Amino acid sequence: MEGGRRSAAHLDMMQALIEQGFSFSRIAGSSAGIIIGALYCQGIMPKEILKILNSLNYFSFFRPAFN
Repeated sequence: MEGGRRSAAHLDMMQALIEQGFSFSRIAGSSAGIIIGALYCQGIMPKEILKILNSLNYFSFFRPAFN
């Protein structure tokens, strides 16, 4: 989950740069960064991506397996 936290932290940095007038012509990432990059490339702003991430129930993605 560490990479996911870093990716979420990058959203704040991206938002700050956008507010200062910067734009991005290329997006690259790995792991969680790919998901964030893909959402941004679809036109979703960093603030909205962060709202989406905060609203997810991460436990719904996992199914515990007991042997």
